[in-house]
Amino acid sequence: GHGTVAGGGHFAKFIDQLKDVAPDFNIPGDFPSAILFGSLDIASDKPLSVLALRLTTNQRKEALLTSTPVADLTQPLGNLPLYFPQFVDGGGYITTINLLNSSTAVETGKLALFSDNGTPLVVNQFGGTRDSTFRYSIQPGGVFVFQTDGSPVDVNIGSVQLTPDAGTWSPIGAGVFSFLQGSVRVTESGVPAAIPTTHARIYIDHSGGHGTGLAIASPGSSEINITFKAYKTDGSTPAGTTAGPLKLTGNGHMAKFASELISGLPANFTGVLDISSSSPFVALTLRSLTNSRGNFLLTTFPIADATRAAPTPIVFPQIADGGGYVTEFILLSAAGPSSTTLNLYGEDGMP
Repeated sequence: GHGTVAGGGHFAKFIDQLKDVAPDFNIPGDFPSAILFGSLDIASDKPLSVLALRLTTNQRKEALLTSTPVADLTQPLGNLPLYFPQFVDGGGYITTINLLNSSTAVETGKLALFSDNGTPLVVNQFGGTRDSTFRYSIQPGGVFVFQTDGSPVDVNIGSVQLTPDAGTWSPIGAGVFSFLQGSVRVTESGVPAAIPTTHARIYIDHSGGHGTGLAIASPGSSEINITFKAYKTDGSTPAGTTAGPLKLTGNGHMAKFASELISGLPANFTGVLDISSSSPFVALTLRSLTNSRGNFLLTTFPIADATRAAPTPIVFPQIADGGGYVTEFILLSAAGPSSTTLNLYGEDGMP
């Protein structure tokens, strides 16, 4: 299909509504029953900022929304491994990993699952086998979906490493956590693949029923030592007391709330957690909220990598305010003072 977007403009549509924007866009009528999933290719004569939103209607007919990463086809292809610092299965949790082939050749490789102590983590693949290593093969432009069946009574936690075969490109990777309380799916959260770093910061929010956690994993077979320090929102005033360096075994993993890493944080604390190591690690921010129903809601977002320059400008392709929606912006300066101007625009591109 073909359409236009006004300068500075915005639209948000489900896939089956894209005909409103591109009149000649069509998808098969049996897509929901026969095809189930695929990929959407977007090309433009001018730069676009794109966000993918996944909607799940749960057993109570409630709409659960999570964002999922978008594959930027203007970036060069690579052959490096991909890392997912958090993987959960059982006890109500299901993890799905989606891999997209953005190249013109078949991509093959393996997914390897590791437990907290770095040993292989064995899971049941939904509709498949029971193992700790799973092969993938993706046709050009195609998608591979790996999903656990969530059958264990107890929660299994760890990390995932994707290794492409020699001579093939790495796919684009993203995951989704799903959590069920009883028989009701109460939360879903997209999980981007992580890039190894040696220094990062995350936002801590323990106010209003929120909790902030960190999932961190060793991307190799060597043991690593990681140091944590907490600061107030000014980024320089120390807060709480660190327990000292934490050791991760080779291929090891840890998921903890900030209050487990830093003792003595004040009630309703907000600030930053600084994470550093002489060896590379991969990490992910976990933000929780126990709502008025008693449901445990979880969302994820990336760390602020202090070893990489921040992009400029930053565009948020979707905000929502009113009708029950609230949007919160979290801005972290990973390296020194910064000054920021935030401009908000409507669908017509006007302020």
